[in-house]
Amino acid sequence: MILGLSFIATAKRIAANGKRNKRKSAFITNKFTAEYIELKSVITTQLENKDFSKSCITCPECSRSLKQFSAKDIEVDHCTYCNSFWLDKTELSTLLSIIVDIPSRALTSRESKIHCPHCSDKMREYVFKAPSNLLIDECQSCHGIYLENNELNRAFTIIKT
Repeated sequence: MILGLSFIATAKRIAANGKRNKRKSAFITNKFTAEYIELKSVITTQLENKDFSKSCITCPECSRSLKQFSAKDIEVDHCTYCNSFWLDKTELSTLLSIIVDIPSRALTSRESKIHCPHCSDKMREYVFKAPSNLLIDECQSCHGIYLENNELNRAFTIIKT
């Protein structure tokens, strides 16, 4: 009988921990969702108000001029045609409010079809964060990161989980 009560107590403790973890996960999800919504709002507002400058670089995908605006005290280059982003070294981690190296050098990479808009070197595709299947392009020379359409949103989603 004691063994049965111990098992029940352990099961209740595990269930309670699961509920706490779900609440914590919901808080983290809401925090990142709110941050992404805020960032998206900043981008949209600046683009609608034409509160941006013309970037000195072009989109690596469509070769159109990028628009440059400020978000979280950094300058972000954005292609309004492709809805893609160019971020200089460390800017992605600043936008996502994380401290880790992005992308992780420990993960496998492959050659990208994209050339760096700064130095014209061929970029490499990295897995953003294991075990996600999000591939992001990084320049091996200047360490800038190119995010294609919807990849910034996916990066936020991956970080929050």
